[in-house]
Amino acid sequence: MKQLNQKIAVITNMGQNEAKQIALYLVKLGVKVVCIGKDEPFIQKTAEEMKIAGGEGFYLVCSSNDRPCIKKAVKKAAETYGTIDILINMIQGSFKSVPVESVSYKDMHSAWMASTIESLNYMQECFPYMKEQREGRIIHFIPLPIGKTESLAYACNKESIRALARTAAREWEQYGICVNCICAGNSGDNAAPAVAFLSGPDSRYYSGQCLKVDGDTYSVVP
Repeated sequence: MKQLNQKIAVITNMGQNEAKQIALYLVKLGVKVVCIGKDEPFIQKTAEEMKIAGGEGFYLVCSSNDRPCIKKAVKKAAETYGTIDILINMIQGSFKSVPVESVSYKDMHSAWMASTIESLNYMQECFPYMKEQREGRIIHFIPLPIGKTESLAYACNKESIRALARTAAREWEQYGICVNCICAGNSGDNAAPAVAFLSGPDSRYYSGQCLKVDGDTYSVVP
């Protein structure tokens, strides 16, 4: 079983500070990190900061709703470093405030594509590499709180990612792949150590779970 400093990580949706802080934290621990996102100036700067921190990695520009682009990006990451050990799905999406009685099919479909489908796309592309080596870690980020008023489409799809993680955890356990979620508060900085734990060898019996990392900011456990 690989140690953390022997692993290759792919971090998606690198257009936010939380993802950058996690990338910087992991490279300092020896993880090679591939940053994928559509905001090129941001991910380029993140890759530069990783190198300044003494880490190794690179960035790829890709929209998370473009499956062919995702396939190409994941393949590039695997070809560069030989495999993929860790997938960190930072896909967040956004929502407009709409009361339950006014939510449209378009609202639900847009949220579905921007959350669950995008997360599944990355999982399916990374799966063959993890299956072949009989080891892998997949971590989905779910922002808190879930279930705010006028956020039905957004909230439903964040909940569906937990179901996605639990189902995949059961099916892929036979390949040594652990799939978990992190329910994070407002700071990805503080979630970084939890990501490192879930990415490392000590988490091999922790799968299908949702780890709350929010400094007790929210009183309701999702």
